[in-house]
Amino acid sequence: MNYRIKEISGNGVVLSRSDTLKYILVPLFILISIFFFFISTGAFAEAADVKPGFLYSGMGTIFFCGALLLAFNVKMPYEIIFSNGKGCVIINEKIKGKFFSASIPYEDILDFSMAEHRSENSSGYTVDMEKKDGAIWTLLSASLRKNAEKFLETLKQNINLNNPSSGSRASGDTNGFKISEEKDLS
Repeated sequence: MNYRIKEISGNGVVLSRSDTLKYILVPLFILISIFFFFISTGAFAEAADVKPGFLYSGMGTIFFCGALLLAFNVKMPYEIIFSNGKGCVIINEKIKGKFFSASIPYEDILDFSMAEHRSENSSGYTVDMEKKDGAIWTLLSASLRKNAEKFLETLKQNINLNNPSSGSRASGDTNGFKISEEKDLS
């Protein structure tokens, strides 16, 4: 899952979740699972050997479960706002009609970086936000280096991590993570 740049202003950058890959993979996995289930019924109908039937139905189950996981369990914030004015990252999520926001002060962010990932058959690039506590948030996965470099350059040019946070940390907050809840206004 990736984020795309929704807005760039003097006050920072707004990233919104891109669900394109999810909308492609879920139907594809469901079609593949139907194909394997269809083949498994033919394999069971032959009844000479039931092993292929179990193999194909197992493959169908794996792809169907993969589709369910992608459709319902991948939880990523729908919007990430880098606010230079407030000196923090605001993470927005909507769950069951309620909006939740969390903020991370810029002081807790180390930097933005790009990493290359290689395998035998392919390579790819990620643009990550590194926090001082060691956490890494992947904001973009790209197959082309130039796309990752452009995304990284946009972040570095428009986000001033040296801006101090305008608010104090929440009481009892040990990780610089403040969460608030708002009612759905739509």
